[in-house]
Amino acid sequence: MNKWYKSNWIKAILSFLVCLSLVTVAVCTVCLATSLGNNATWSDITKNNVKTYSKSQGFVQTLNNMEYEILNQIYGSSQFETNGSYDENKLVDIKEYVESGTISGVNTSGFAYTIHDLDNWYSTEPDIDYAYTDTYTFVVCKKPDGTYHYYTPDEFRSLVTDSEFHFNIQDGSDLSSEELLDDLLNGAYTYSYSSGIVILDTSNQLIYSDCWTLETSLPESYPPDGAESILDIANNNANWNGNLSGMYNDLDAAINSLSSDLNDYRYPNTDFSEGNSNLAYLLIDHTGKKVYSNYEKYTDYAKFNENINTLKALGAYVVITPDLKGFETNLDAAANDWRMHSVYLSDNSVSDDFTFVIAVNTAFPIQDEFYTANQDYNAMLPYYMPLMVMDVLGLLIFLIAIVWLTAIAGRTNRSSAVCLNQFDKIWTEAALALVLVLWLTPFALLINVWDSYQMSSIQMINVARLSMPLLVITGSIALITAACFLLGWLSLVRRIKAFTIWKNSLCRKLFRLIARLFRRLGMFLRDFWNNRRLTFKITVTYFGFCLIHWISSFAWSHSFFLFLMVLCFELAGFVYLIRRAIVRDRIKDGIRRISEGNVDYKIDTTHLKGNDFEVANLINNIGNGLSTAVSKSMKDERMKTDLITNVSHDIKTPLTSIINYVDLLKRENFTDPKVVGYIEILEQKAQRLKNLTEDVVEASKVSSGNISLEMMNINFVEMLNQIDGEYSEKFESRGLEVIISMPDTPIIVYADGRRLSRILENIYGNAFKYAMEGTRIYADLTLTDSRVIFSLKNISAQSLNISADELTERFIRGDVARTTEGSGLGLSIAKSLTELQGGTFTLYLDGDLFKVTITFPIGKTS
Repeated sequence: MNKWYKSNWIKAILSFLVCLSLVTVAVCTVCLATSLGNNATWSDITKNNVKTYSKSQGFVQTLNNMEYEILNQIYGSSQFETNGSYDENKLVDIKEYVESGTISGVNTSGFAYTIHDLDNWYSTEPDIDYAYTDTYTFVVCKKPDGTYHYYTPDEFRSLVTDSEFHFNIQDGSDLSSEELLDDLLNGAYTYSYSSGIVILDTSNQLIYSDCWTLETSLPESYPPDGAESILDIANNNANWNGNLSGMYNDLDAAINSLSSDLNDYRYPNTDFSEGNSNLAYLLIDHTGKKVYSNYEKYTDYAKFNENINTLKALGAYVVITPDLKGFETNLDAAANDWRMHSVYLSDNSVSDDFTFVIAVNTAFPIQDEFYTANQDYNAMLPYYMPLMVMDVLGLLIFLIAIVWLTAIAGRTNRSSAVCLNQFDKIWTEAALALVLVLWLTPFALLINVWDSYQMSSIQMINVARLSMPLLVITGSIALITAACFLLGWLSLVRRIKAFTIWKNSLCRKLFRLIARLFRRLGMFLRDFWNNRRLTFKITVTYFGFCLIHWISSFAWSHSFFLFLMVLCFELAGFVYLIRRAIVRDRIKDGIRRISEGNVDYKIDTTHLKGNDFEVANLINNIGNGLSTAVSKSMKDERMKTDLITNVSHDIKTPLTSIINYVDLLKRENFTDPKVVGYIEILEQKAQRLKNLTEDVVEASKVSSGNISLEMMNINFVEMLNQIDGEYSEKFESRGLEVIISMPDTPIIVYADGRRLSRILENIYGNAFKYAMEGTRIYADLTLTDSRVIFSLKNISAQSLNISADELTERFIRGDVARTTEGSGLGLSIAKSLTELQGGTFTLYLDGDLFKVTITFPIGKTS
């Protein structure tokens, strides 16, 4: 019965719904995400009372981000200024600046430069890597007290040359002082305890317990504050002694960071400047009585209260003070989220007593970022809820369709078995790779198209605005993803249901290959051990050969005798391999001749030795055994044939008498029904015994080859009509209808007429005995270029639980219960007689269908 829920049209509809729903979800999600990322949040969408952009959480987040940017810009200005003006002579403590990013103007660590020097340093050599170079500039000497002293190479060489101190080598090296000095300055010793060198003064007192070179270098264009060089600070400042490489690392980080900060200071963001933004801010330093603002009219400290009220009147505002009690806003905002930025930045730039006010004119008279966001928010507000509903509905439809398709995957109304398509028959890993390629290729192409579209646009695309190319590309990617997902997922489900996911896996094949290799290795090792008497000899010979070659590869050029010995050894190996090949070929030829039937053939064992001699003798003995077995088999077959012939002949004489006397009894015209019945049974059984005796004799003659054939041209059509006429009454008695298909013209075959008649009688007799009553029997005679083909097929009355080959064996009957008359020799005799006349005899069984086909060569023309 057809089940509608797993029909092909239902699968097509579900697949369409999967693609459509995923495209819908993707497009709606992109629409919501572009808006959520810039103008609104989920809470804005779910709250029906948020009707204006200035009341939305998207507006609050944007304003909060701008607060951080503004305070950071104010803080950056204070870093490089003194009394409100840029101060290029302001000191930058390197350690303080690297660790906290602060420029206090005080040299607290002993390692500082002016802003001017660091700025020019980066400008002259912006690409230099100050921390690691390829030259070894400084010599580090360790004092006995654990402190260090640094020298330039020239300074260190001068002290050694002037004999101010000299080396004492601890590792017993015989290098001179000059050689040791050159090695040291050329970078041979670059870390502590690598040299084993101690340095003594003129009175042989220990000055330094170790020395090495430092892998750092810097062309110092400017000296540090209060010192002649970095080396001077490292030698005289306890905070930096022993950390010269750290000084260069910190200096590198400070120069690069300061360059970036100065760039931000010199080219500030003008988006908040007066006339360019709907935003206004005040940062009031009550300690310094100073006001920072993007509007010049609000910078008068005396009017800060009036200015604060003016900013509040703009619409949306936030007032922040160091204490939470001073926090004030008309927005849905948490005090801690705002106070965190203000307090941190103001602590580093202004004072602990401040008031920060940020406000936005909610009338949005200036077309800035807020104006654009407000326009987008108002445009998208009516669509937020429908988009969410479509998003959820699309996801629900997608899940339902996928679950439905998963349940009916591989199921059809035509079959209860799991149906696999051609894609499901591909190796599992290959199918996965193909799905990924089909998905990633167009995906990458569409992404590349989107990037090209963005780059080719005259103005930057605002993701807050829904652009048609973005939606088209999103929908296309979703459609491709859905199609590839369906292809891969449903194939996976069908493979799981059909239990082919692992069976058709490359990993399985790989594991089986590895297992097979291990099995073969195990078999090899087992055979190696079981045949160790032979294998050990070969192994020793092989490795001896390899050893001689290894030795010769290193020494033959220095020893002609060794070269000559290796050459002789190789020639001996060559002769041995040739002899082995000849012996194997001789043995192979002997096996081939014996397998072809020449069991009397003997392998020549002359010059054979060892295992080869033993194998050849065994093969010769196999030939002797086969010859004896064949002779015995032929003798037994002749004895059986003679026995059957003699017994049959002895049975024939009394059987003929019985048949004659039964015929005489029938002529007496007995009136007693019982007597008449007895006589009929006697006649039937005697006739059956006669047929059986003839069949046995015939089978014996055929199998022994003791039969002579009188081959001639015979009209097969005429003989077939004759046999059909003989069996027509018998077939009618069992309700069997014979349908013959043969040409009207004569078909001549080259055969023995009497034997061909016996073949057809046996075939027809088999159909008469075993065909189902009331059925048809089909006889077909056809002619090809070189053969005549006759076939007879019928429906068997008994189930044929036997093979075709067994049916042609002697005494084998399709009627296992033996309820019908028959000897089990008819088909066997027919097959043997057919093959003796150069024909073929084949049986075909399919359920209860029985078909016999014989072929004969076409008759010879005179």
